[in-house]
Amino acid sequence: MIIATILGGCNNHPTSPTLLNKVESLMQAQPDSAYTLLASINTDTLNAESFAHWCMLKAELSHRTSHVSVPSIEYMEKTFDWYKKKGTEKECLKAGFYLGMAHAHEGESDKAMNIYARIYTIAEKRHDFQLMGYTCSYMADLYARQDYPSLSLRKTKEAAVWFQKANNKRSYVCALRDIC
Repeated sequence: MIIATILGGCNNHPTSPTLLNKVESLMQAQPDSAYTLLASINTDTLNAESFAHWCMLKAELSHRTSHVSVPSIEYMEKTFDWYKKKGTEKECLKAGFYLGMAHAHEGESDKAMNIYARIYTIAEKRHDFQLMGYTCSYMADLYARQDYPSLSLRKTKEAAVWFQKANNKRSYVCALRDIC
Protein backbone atom coordinates (compact mmCIF):
# COMPACT_ATOMS: atom_id res chain seq x y z
CA MET A 1 0.00 0.00 0.00
CA ILE A 2 2.81 2.39 0.86
CA ILE A 3 4.57 1.64 -2.42
CA ALA A 4 1.48 2.55 -4.42
CA THR A 5 1.02 5.81 -2.51
CA ILE A 6 4.63 6.83 -3.01
CA LEU A 7 4.64 5.90 -6.68
CA GLY A 8 1.33 7.63 -7.28
CA GLY A 9 2.55 10.81 -5.60
CA CYS A 10 5.89 10.90 -7.39
CA ASN A 11 4.58 10.37 -10.88
CA ASN A 12 3.76 13.65 -12.58
CA HIS A 13 2.47 11.87 -15.69
CA PRO A 14 -0.18 9.39 -14.58
CA THR A 15 -0.91 8.57 -18.20
CA SER A 16 2.54 7.20 -18.84
CA PRO A 17 2.81 3.57 -19.93
CA THR A 18 5.49 3.19 -17.24
CA LEU A 19 2.87 3.67 -14.53
CA LEU A 20 0.59 1.07 -16.13
CA ASN A 21 3.54 -1.31 -16.36
CA LYS A 22 4.20 -0.74 -12.63
CA VAL A 23 0.57 -1.64 -11.89
CA GLU A 24 1.03 -4.80 -13.95
CA SER A 25 4.17 -5.76 -12.03
CA LEU A 26 2.38 -5.36 -8.68
CA MET A 27 -0.71 -7.37 -9.60
CA GLN A 28 0.50 -10.82 -8.56
CA ALA A 29 2.17 -10.07 -5.25
CA GLN A 30 0.38 -6.88 -4.19
CA PRO A 31 -3.05 -6.65 -5.84
CA ASP A 32 -4.31 -4.04 -3.36
CA SER A 33 -1.36 -1.76 -4.09
CA ALA A 34 -1.83 -2.34 -7.81
CA TYR A 35 -5.49 -1.35 -7.52
CA THR A 36 -4.69 1.77 -5.47
CA LEU A 37 -2.21 2.86 -8.08
CA LEU A 38 -4.58 2.03 -10.95
CA ALA A 39 -7.42 3.93 -9.29
CA SER A 40 -5.20 7.03 -9.04
CA ILE A 41 -5.00 7.30 -12.83
CA ASN A 42 -7.31 9.81 -14.51
CA THR A 43 -8.71 7.83 -17.45
CA ASP A 44 -9.80 11.05 -19.20
CA THR A 45 -6.14 11.82 -19.94
CA LEU A 46 -5.28 8.44 -21.46
CA ASN A 47 -4.73 7.89 -25.16
CA ALA A 48 -6.59 4.95 -26.76
CA GLU A 49 -3.77 2.45 -26.21
CA SER A 50 -3.20 3.40 -22.57
CA PHE A 51 -6.95 3.41 -21.92
CA ALA A 52 -7.25 -0.13 -23.32
CA HIS A 53 -4.28 -1.21 -21.19
CA TRP A 54 -5.86 0.43 -18.10
CA CYS A 55 -9.17 -1.38 -18.72
CA MET A 56 -7.44 -4.72 -19.17
CA LEU A 57 -5.55 -4.25 -15.90
CA LYS A 58 -8.71 -3.31 -14.01
CA ALA A 59 -10.60 -6.23 -15.54
CA GLU A 60 -7.82 -8.62 -14.58
CA LEU A 61 -7.84 -7.28 -11.02
CA SER A 62 -11.61 -7.75 -10.89
CA HIS A 63 -11.10 -11.32 -12.07
CA ARG A 64 -8.53 -11.93 -9.30
CA THR A 65 -10.14 -10.10 -6.38
CA SER A 66 -13.74 -9.74 -5.31
CA HIS A 67 -13.57 -6.11 -4.18
CA VAL A 68 -12.67 -4.67 -7.61
CA SER A 69 -15.52 -4.28 -10.07
CA VAL A 70 -15.11 -5.02 -13.74
CA PRO A 71 -15.01 -1.95 -16.00
CA SER A 72 -18.30 -0.94 -17.59
CA ILE A 73 -19.61 -2.55 -20.76
CA GLU A 74 -18.89 0.68 -22.62
CA TYR A 75 -15.27 0.71 -21.44
CA MET A 76 -14.80 -2.98 -22.25
CA GLU A 77 -16.33 -2.58 -25.72
CA LYS A 78 -13.85 0.23 -26.46
CA THR A 79 -11.05 -1.96 -25.12
CA PHE A 80 -12.15 -4.98 -27.12
CA ASP A 81 -12.38 -2.86 -30.30
CA TRP A 82 -8.89 -1.47 -29.72
CA TYR A 83 -7.34 -4.92 -29.17
CA LYS A 84 -9.26 -6.32 -32.16
CA LYS A 85 -7.61 -3.69 -34.37
CA LYS A 86 -4.16 -3.36 -32.81
CA GLY A 87 -3.58 -6.18 -30.36
CA THR A 88 -2.57 -9.78 -30.62
CA GLU A 89 -5.12 -12.57 -30.89
CA LYS A 90 -4.42 -13.53 -27.27
CA GLU A 91 -5.02 -9.95 -26.09
CA CYS A 92 -8.21 -9.78 -28.13
CA LEU A 93 -9.45 -13.02 -26.56
CA LYS A 94 -8.74 -11.70 -23.06
CA ALA A 95 -10.53 -8.44 -23.84
CA GLY A 96 -13.47 -10.45 -25.17
CA PHE A 97 -13.54 -12.57 -22.02
CA TYR A 98 -13.55 -9.44 -19.87
CA LEU A 99 -16.31 -7.96 -22.04
CA GLY A 100 -18.33 -11.05 -21.19
CA MET A 101 -17.61 -10.41 -17.51
CA ALA A 102 -18.86 -6.82 -17.89
CA HIS A 103 -22.11 -8.02 -19.44
CA ALA A 104 -22.55 -10.62 -16.68
CA HIS A 105 -21.86 -7.98 -14.02
CA GLU A 106 -24.56 -5.74 -15.53
CA GLY A 107 -27.08 -8.62 -15.52
CA GLU A 108 -26.97 -9.23 -19.27
CA SER A 109 -26.60 -12.99 -18.96
CA ASP A 110 -27.55 -13.88 -22.53
CA LYS A 111 -24.99 -11.50 -24.02
CA ALA A 112 -22.34 -12.71 -21.57
CA MET A 113 -23.08 -16.35 -22.40
CA ASN A 114 -22.91 -15.63 -26.12
CA ILE A 115 -19.53 -13.93 -25.74
CA TYR A 116 -18.18 -16.72 -23.51
CA ALA A 117 -19.27 -19.34 -26.07
CA ARG A 118 -17.42 -17.51 -28.87
CA ILE A 119 -14.31 -17.03 -26.72
CA TYR A 120 -14.39 -20.70 -25.74
CA THR A 121 -14.55 -21.83 -29.38
CA ILE A 122 -11.51 -19.73 -30.33
CA ALA A 123 -9.60 -20.74 -27.18
CA GLU A 124 -10.33 -24.39 -28.00
CA LYS A 125 -8.82 -23.98 -31.48
CA ARG A 126 -5.73 -22.41 -29.88
CA HIS A 127 -5.54 -25.12 -27.18
CA ASP A 128 -5.64 -22.37 -24.55
CA PHE A 129 -6.70 -24.60 -21.67
CA GLN A 130 -6.44 -21.79 -19.12
CA LEU A 131 -8.90 -19.56 -20.95
CA MET A 132 -11.16 -22.53 -21.66
CA GLY A 133 -11.24 -23.28 -17.94
CA TYR A 134 -12.07 -19.71 -16.96
CA THR A 135 -14.72 -19.44 -19.63
CA CYS A 136 -16.38 -22.67 -18.45
CA SER A 137 -16.18 -21.49 -14.86
CA TYR A 138 -17.88 -18.19 -15.64
CA MET A 139 -20.50 -19.95 -17.75
CA ALA A 140 -21.15 -22.23 -14.76
CA ASP A 141 -21.68 -19.15 -12.57
CA LEU A 142 -24.21 -17.78 -15.05
CA TYR A 143 -26.05 -21.10 -15.18
CA ALA A 144 -26.16 -21.18 -11.37
CA ARG A 145 -27.62 -17.65 -11.26
CA GLN A 146 -30.26 -18.68 -13.80
CA ASP A 147 -31.14 -21.70 -11.66
CA TYR A 148 -29.80 -24.38 -14.02
CA PRO A 149 -27.85 -26.49 -11.51
CA SER A 150 -27.17 -29.45 -13.83
CA LEU A 151 -25.70 -27.19 -16.54
CA SER A 152 -23.70 -25.32 -13.92
CA LEU A 153 -22.28 -28.58 -12.56
CA ARG A 154 -21.42 -29.81 -16.06
CA LYS A 155 -19.54 -26.59 -16.88
CA THR A 156 -17.74 -26.65 -13.51
CA LYS A 157 -16.57 -30.22 -14.17
CA GLU A 158 -15.40 -29.17 -17.61
CA ALA A 159 -13.55 -26.19 -16.10
CA ALA A 160 -11.76 -28.56 -13.69
CA VAL A 161 -10.53 -30.67 -16.61
CA TRP A 162 -9.16 -27.63 -18.45
CA PHE A 163 -7.53 -26.16 -15.34
CA GLN A 164 -5.82 -29.49 -14.72
CA LYS A 165 -4.54 -29.57 -18.31
CA ALA A 166 -3.35 -25.95 -17.92
CA ASN A 167 -1.55 -26.97 -14.70
CA ASN A 168 -3.45 -24.25 -12.82
CA LYS A 169 -3.60 -26.01 -9.48
CA ARG A 170 -5.38 -23.23 -7.60
CA SER A 171 -8.25 -22.94 -10.08
CA TYR A 172 -8.41 -26.73 -10.40
CA VAL A 173 -8.87 -27.08 -6.65
CA CYS A 174 -11.47 -24.28 -6.63
CA ALA A 175 -13.38 -26.07 -9.40
CA LEU A 176 -13.26 -29.34 -7.42
CA ARG A 177 -14.56 -27.45 -4.37
CA ASP A 178 -17.41 -26.01 -6.45
CA ILE A 179 -18.28 -29.47 -7.75
CA CYS A 180 -18.65 -30.72 -4.17
